[in-house]
Amino acid sequence: MTEDPNNDDDDILTPSPEQAAPNAADADADGDNLSPKDMRLMELLLEGVTLVRAASLTGISERTASRRKKRPAFQAAFRSAQRDLAENVRVRLIASMNPAVDVINDLVAGAESERVQLAAAAIAIKLGTLAAQTDLEDRLDAVEAKLQITGVVPAWNPPPIPEVPGQVHHVDG
Repeated sequence: MTEDPNNDDDDILTPSPEQAAPNAADADADGDNLSPKDMRLMELLLEGVTLVRAASLTGISERTASRRKKRPAFQAAFRSAQRDLAENVRVRLIASMNPAVDVINDLVAGAESERVQLAAAAIAIKLGTLAAQTDLEDRLDAVEAKLQITGVVPAWNPPPIPEVPGQVHHVDG
């Protein structure tokens, strides 16, 4: 066994290549590929498990887990997995919207309690606003993608924040 300064595990000694063969998938000196332990760590973190607990369940120290989590390849894979999860949730929510809207409409129209009708109406308004916002975000994403493809950078400056009567503005100088 020899000392390995690139070793991500907390072991001081690294097995020789012959000894390392069974666990070669766990060792990635350049950090470009994710090992099975990296994948397990990522799965646990995506499930909301704390880093300390995820490290323990993965069979590595918290320090090693923290180092692995900081690697660019791990971060890229983690972000990609988060996007995939969010997309799956979005698809499921969209699938449940029609029946939910039917229930809300039934409550708005036929609930005996005015309080229930009002709550259902408020929910309907919020959902309608959210749908409009999502549409605008999709349209903005499309415009930004086209601008990126053409290489055009918009020279857009946000409008100034309106003055609020009675509000004192301090200028550092």
